[in-house]
Amino acid sequence: EPMDLVWTVNGLGYENRLEDRDESGSPKLTDRDGRNQRANAGHSLRFGNLTFSQGITGEESDLDPKPGVLVDTTTTTDLPGETTRRLTWNTSLSYQQNLIGSLRVTPQLSVNGQMLESPLTGNEVIRSPVSLNFGTSVAADIYGFWPGIGPFERFRHKFSPNISYNYRPAPNVSEMQDSVFGSTTRATNATTLSFSQTFEAKRPAEEGADSADAPASDD
Repeated sequence: EPMDLVWTVNGLGYENRLEDRDESGSPKLTDRDGRNQRANAGHSLRFGNLTFSQGITGEESDLDPKPGVLVDTTTTTDLPGETTRRLTWNTSLSYQQNLIGSLRVTPQLSVNGQMLESPLTGNEVIRSPVSLNFGTSVAADIYGFWPGIGPFERFRHKFSPNISYNYRPAPNVSEMQDSVFGSTTRATNATTLSFSQTFEAKRPAEEGADSADAPASDD
């Protein structure tokens, strides 16, 4: 049986948001003008049950200088402008293996990383260590049918349990990388159980539909 090759653009966007706050007479740090830009792109390539995906997101946040910021009840200070730039990327490879009925297992391998430039890093570009993740998920769809109520002929209930496991070994990180990127650079060994469900209602065919489609009889 031939397998389809499908290429899908999962995300492609750009956002530019200006924040114009009323700073007149306000010494608060939170009342500060700025601008946020965000761009993202992603795609996936599926060949049969094998899927290869990639994504990248870039963000830039600018805060304008602000004079007269209240430090305590009697002291103020002038804040300089600040710029924060962040780049995140990920690549993953997964394979869905169908077992019995709707039961399926999907092992996955992913690699991701980050880059950050901000006052937190001394306005220098800091790269996170490359994070390698191993995981698998087992899922199934269970259907149930129920008698109807009122104007509905019957209901269909779809219940989908999913159990997933993810393991990420601890990479070698510097003290700066750990303080900047935190939990994203630490080891993970976790199992997650989740459920989703949907209800669908079927209405009986309209009585007039059959008569409208039936051919007219000759007298």
